[in-house]
Amino acid sequence: MTPRVCAPPAARLHGRVVETCTLSAGLRDAMFTLLTSHFVGVDRRTFERDLDEKRCAILLEDDASRLHGFSTMVVYESHAAGRSVWVVYSGDTIVDRAWWGTPALARSWVRAVRQLAPANV
Repeated sequence: MTPRVCAPPAARLHGRVVETCTLSAGLRDAMFTLLTSHFVGVDRRTFERDLDEKRCAILLEDDASRLHGFSTMVVYESHAAGRSVWVVYSGDTIVDRAWWGTPALARSWVRAVRQLAPANV
């Protein structure tokens, strides 16, 4: 069994939600680099197209603002059982292995859903 890898106890990840249209080229590069360091066959054009289809991204950064994880999100309205429902879909998601086990992504994801939910939900 492989031992669990965790970040140093003094280190923390901070999650923030940003609109994808505001992501700088440098941040997009960092996101792509992180994704390709963990997955085989990731294509830049596909990554960019998918990112452009998402409304926002959760960025997981350390105290020095270095990117260690992210998740992309889209929110849309659908219909089920005769009712309107809001759907939150998470796209590309990655957390650097050194930070596995930290709660930053889960906490940030819940906070993002609350931010994105329409006021009448």
